[in-house]
Amino acid sequence: MSTSLQITPFVRRPAAGKAGKPITIRSNFFEVLQLPDITVNHYDVTITPDVPPPVNRKVFTQLLETYRDSDLGGARPVFDGRKNLFSPKALPFESRTFDVTLASDIQPNSRRPIPVFKVKVRRAATINLEELHNFLEGRSGLTNNGLTSIMALDVLIHHKPAMLYATIGASFFTPVGKQALAGPLDVWRGYYQSVRPAKGKFSLQKVFRSRKMLVNVDVAATTFFQSGPLLEMVMKILDMRNPADLRRTSPPINWQKVERVIKGLRITVTHRDRTKRSFKIMKLTTTPARDTKFTLSSGGDEAAGISPAEREIDIVTYFKETYGKVLQYPMLPCVSVGRTALLPLEVCSIVEGQRYMRKLDERQTADMIKFTCQTPAVRANIIKDGLQILEYDNNEYLKDFGMRISKEMITINARVLPAPQVSYHPSSREANITPRDGSWNLKDKKVTAGATLGSWGVLVFAREQECPDQQVKRFIRELIVVCTDTGMQIPNKQPPIAYANPHSDVEGALKKIWMEAGNSVKSMPQLLVCILPNTAVPLYAEIKRVTDTELGVSSQCIQVKHTRDPKKQYCANVCLKINVKLGGMNAQLAPSLIPFLASKPTILIGGDVSHPQPGDTSRPSIASLVGSLDAKAARYAATIRVQTARTETIADLAGMTVDLLKAFFRACSRKPERILFYRDGVSEGQFAEVVRTELAALRAACTRLDANYRPSITFVVVQKRHHARFFPLRPQDGDRTGNCTAGTVVDTTIVHPFEFDFFLQSHGGLQGTSRPSRYYVLHDDNRFTSDELQDLSYKLCHLYARCTRTVSVVPPVYYAHIVAARARFHSRNERWSDTVSSDTSQVNETSYSNVKPELMKDSKDARIQVANPVVDLDGDEMTRIIWQSIKEKLILPHVNLDIKYYDLGMDHREKTNDQVTIDAAEAILKYNVGIKCATITPDEARVKEYNLTKMYKSPNGTIRNILNGTVFREPILLKSVPKIVPGWEKPIVIGRHAFGDQYKATDFVAEGPGRFEMSFTPKNGGETKKWVVYDYEGAGSVTGFAHSCFKMAISKNMPLYLSTKNTILKKYDGRFKDIFEDIYQKNYKKEFEDKKIWYEHRLIDDMVAQGLKSSGGFVWACKNYDGDVQSDILAQGFGSLGLMTSVLITPDGKTLESEAAHGTTSTNPIASIFAWTRGLAHRARLDQNQDLLKFSLDLEKACVDTVDVSGIMTKDLALAIHGSKLERKHYATTGEFMDAITLNFNKVRGV
Repeated sequence: MSTSLQITPFVRRPAAGKAGKPITIRSNFFEVLQLPDITVNHYDVTITPDVPPPVNRKVFTQLLETYRDSDLGGARPVFDGRKNLFSPKALPFESRTFDVTLASDIQPNSRRPIPVFKVKVRRAATINLEELHNFLEGRSGLTNNGLTSIMALDVLIHHKPAMLYATIGASFFTPVGKQALAGPLDVWRGYYQSVRPAKGKFSLQKVFRSRKMLVNVDVAATTFFQSGPLLEMVMKILDMRNPADLRRTSPPINWQKVERVIKGLRITVTHRDRTKRSFKIMKLTTTPARDTKFTLSSGGDEAAGISPAEREIDIVTYFKETYGKVLQYPMLPCVSVGRTALLPLEVCSIVEGQRYMRKLDERQTADMIKFTCQTPAVRANIIKDGLQILEYDNNEYLKDFGMRISKEMITINARVLPAPQVSYHPSSREANITPRDGSWNLKDKKVTAGATLGSWGVLVFAREQECPDQQVKRFIRELIVVCTDTGMQIPNKQPPIAYANPHSDVEGALKKIWMEAGNSVKSMPQLLVCILPNTAVPLYAEIKRVTDTELGVSSQCIQVKHTRDPKKQYCANVCLKINVKLGGMNAQLAPSLIPFLASKPTILIGGDVSHPQPGDTSRPSIASLVGSLDAKAARYAATIRVQTARTETIADLAGMTVDLLKAFFRACSRKPERILFYRDGVSEGQFAEVVRTELAALRAACTRLDANYRPSITFVVVQKRHHARFFPLRPQDGDRTGNCTAGTVVDTTIVHPFEFDFFLQSHGGLQGTSRPSRYYVLHDDNRFTSDELQDLSYKLCHLYARCTRTVSVVPPVYYAHIVAARARFHSRNERWSDTVSSDTSQVNETSYSNVKPELMKDSKDARIQVANPVVDLDGDEMTRIIWQSIKEKLILPHVNLDIKYYDLGMDHREKTNDQVTIDAAEAILKYNVGIKCATITPDEARVKEYNLTKMYKSPNGTIRNILNGTVFREPILLKSVPKIVPGWEKPIVIGRHAFGDQYKATDFVAEGPGRFEMSFTPKNGGETKKWVVYDYEGAGSVTGFAHSCFKMAISKNMPLYLSTKNTILKKYDGRFKDIFEDIYQKNYKKEFEDKKIWYEHRLIDDMVAQGLKSSGGFVWACKNYDGDVQSDILAQGFGSLGLMTSVLITPDGKTLESEAAHGTTSTNPIASIFAWTRGLAHRARLDQNQDLLKFSLDLEKACVDTVDVSGIMTKDLALAIHGSKLERKHYATTGEFMDAITLNFNKVRGV
């Protein structure tokens, strides 16, 4: 029994999912009916010299023919083409080296000897398949020996096809049925196969077992160079139909283009009948054959000491004299196939079976899609045809090992998850839609948040004859109509239009239209619409490079053909792209549908690494990361890094994650408590390394921000490059294309035996056979159930912003892929062609330009941009939750704010010994605007409840003393809420001198009888104690209070009353009276008179009586204690403690702190919302930001309308109206009330 180590599993699968409608489908997996029940012998093979796998296989085949019976004991081993050989019986040696000569038609001579290979075969291990059997029968986990056993089985099924056909990876290809593509290419059909363990339960020889081995067989296709005359290939490369065109001299033939394509190809020659030797093309000569000369040596006798004669000869003459061959195209260059060997093009023939590795152009891609696009039924039949080629029943190697494979596709249980309801703007005729077959449309719908497009331009990269000005204008008009109908706002309906040569100075043309667009409306351009003649890569790449890295402006490319007869559906698709590029939101899911995102602050991250094409050794790899910025998963930030080529792990994942976490915090004012990381582009063999390094990097990013910050992390790999396909058994289980319905999920039978993975076909079929995505969980702190992760992933696939279809992978992965691909265009030194860049010698990690900051903001959006920060002071308990909800639902979706966050919750105040309150106050002085949530001033009970070390002072008092300002409290008037003082029709604003009085008193407990004269002397002769009551610094605070009150009265256009008790406190209160009167006479009297308002001083008792009898409409200046008491009386008199605003203003009027006052209820968010609106309105006035000021007024109106017009209110207000007759129907929950405010706010804003 082997003692090999057991493989540590990743996350074990929880119970299989149950959600959705159960269906039965087929999948392209075939059961292994019988596994080898023998000891397999593993050998290492070393072939010298080192050659590619196809040559290795030829050497191995020759080895078997030469030595099988004589030296290998008649064994029939299998070989992987590289180093591994497996034999069903032991070879009669431990190690041996063989000489193998490949069959060749070359006649031996001293210059070109027949190639001889050294093949060393050495025993590596003996594989007992018992460990694999134990694993499959559930008696043990998977071990290293078990993995080697699976590898041996994989080599076994691949061996015979690999010896007969062109093999690439796990697929083999045959030229039978090949089809020509545009240019010099053919597409060949092939078949993929692999062996893998899978989950049960499944019948294996009529025995049900929990695990099994399956063979995955699928159709494959790839491109090869067409074999045949090299001249024909040259003509196809140059798009020539007539051979006579090769003789032209004008315009000159682009031989550089030809050389880029044919370099590295193997050819044979046609002028020598006996040779089958192939040559490798190194380059083209720069001269035609008739002008290409070399020195020819002839004659001479080395033994006789006679030197050979030398003469210079050209290629044309040489071929005529030596081979009797008259060249038909002497004006063409030659190919160089060695240091000195040159061959005319017309004597060369391309060897069959040479794979084309570069990107296909537009025509080739279209042809390739036609060839590979098969309906599910056709694909299933082609797979069955492939089984005939594979001949599992007639495979002598399988028989020797004792392995049998079924001919029937397996049948598996699947489920179809229900589609979620996708929501659009509430004003839409059809605001909610349930997709059908993964698709819906924009008819009767408006986007959730439409962007405003005011500054833009149009640049046409075509001649005006090809795309006339009127045609462009007609298209732009139609686009504007569709965008407007869809919810965008486009005040500038006549953007400047310009034309440019696509082959000339593209950068200059873009900069010129950018300037015209900005100057036309005196505003920074938001968008450049570029109309292109075709989909050629070079022009598109240059547009994106310039707009992304030089101008910092969004761009939207459109083909000329779409402008000729603009279709509404096409314009709607363009509208979706433009709206999100400008920061709008197209659609959303209700928070109740995605509770994982809505219940706690959660960031979705998508990661991808884009590698250069195979064979490209100069370009780097590009890592991209995108992260969500809200609970709706509708807005994302992106970050990229250029890293060493072909490094699969994301090198600076920690730094990139820090970027995204900071962006999330700026957007939400909270750190995410959960991270769900979807990682693209990782193969199973890389799982262990990727999760080891990248999970550590994610954690390092968190601790880099805060040593104690440890959010829960789930790490999921998303795989698209696999060969699992689904085929519905019944028509009703499929869509119109014959594919399984969108939402089909499989987590049984074909998945890993026990690790947490599943297949999800989230998209509807368009053409061909849909490919599901495989989700593989490598780490899971969040403890997802199968249903939870499957449901969340499927619902996210409905939120891809660019279309009205579900997509095949979750949007974070999709966006990460787009970002990485886009970054390829940002190299300053790149030179692009339609299929490959023509010069990569100057492309490296340092040649990539950074994206302009304008485009790398957290959301490049139509939200109101605020130039300067505001200070956010968080609070305690339920009001803290409401505070966060207000920001997420009403503020941050509309306003792009730089928030300086301070946590004034009781726990954090204790942690910082209340230093955070002082820091917050100083930040308010620095940034001039503070917005404060309701907080707790601890009493004895709170000290015990929170386990505090001391009874901290009121945070409001601390802040007021540092700011040295005046507190103004004003009621929020709601007509629906009855007033205790019914005569108060207009608001009364209380101005409170938040300084001194009782709030600066020093209190103490007397220790016995005695006399108090600001000191205490005990009668028993004890020590006299003295207290400093206050260090008086003059009348500055009263003067500032007075100025603030007069300014408030002027801004409100209300009279001002000062109330004191100067008849009792003649000195102290009399000082208030005198200072106010002096300031009024010197500074404000004329302005008051001009406004027909007045100032008076009254005794406090008289003022209270006056206030009760009045109809309101005045500013009331009170001393500190009086203002505290009267503001609460006013609140009750106007109907509710929860309907009061509170602002603290410094004497110069520059700094303001608005707060949700201490009377704020824990369920009614109105006062907290008004705290935000009053703070933002002050920020707007300081910054002269009219949009922000209007936003604040609109939000206040929405709150009032929700209660007074819509009749929706929280329980505290409903109780004031209905009293003892209150019923559940009379009030809304806090969440319902917030949703109603949001709806009314959108109506007010016209969104």
